[in-house]
Amino acid sequence: MVSTTDLPTKECRNSLSARTQPDVVSELIEKEVFKGFLYGPFKDPPFQKYRVSPIGIAEGKYSGKKRLILDLSSPHNDDKHLSINDLIDKQDCSMSYVRIDDAIDVILKFGRNSWLCKFDISDAFKNCPIIPSQWPLFCIKWEKCIIFMSV
Repeated sequence: MVSTTDLPTKECRNSLSARTQPDVVSELIEKEVFKGFLYGPFKDPPFQKYRVSPIGIAEGKYSGKKRLILDLSSPHNDDKHLSINDLIDKQDCSMSYVRIDDAIDVILKFGRNSWLCKFDISDAFKNCPIIPSQWPLFCIKWEKCIIFMSV
C-alpha cells in the first residue's frame, strides 16, 4: 500500500531501451491493454495529478522474449519527488525469492515421500489489485499519451 496519493505531477523520461525500440514498446503496450492490465491510451491525462514512471524493455536471458518493465524506483536522488517505491512501507510490503536452500530444508523436513510442485504464474504482479485512488500513481507515457495500470 502506498502511504500517500497526494503527490505533485511528475513525468519521468522513459529508459533508453524503450526509446530505441518504439515498435516493440507499442506492441507490448497494445497486448497489455488487450489483456486488461493497462487502460488507455488517453491524449489528455484522466487525472489532475499523476505520476509517470519510466518504462523500459527487458529481454529474457534464455528465451530472448521481450517484456515491458516499469521503474517504480524513479525518480532517483530527487528530494522534491519521491518514487512510488519510496512510498511503500517495507515492513508491510516486502518480498524475497525462495532460495534452493529453502527448498532443500522443506524437503528434509517433510521427507522422502513428500510431493513437490512449482508455480510459475504468468503476469503474477499484474494480478495484485491497485485501488482506484492509487491509479494516478501507476501511469506510463507513450507516444504523447498517458496509460495507467488498474489491475
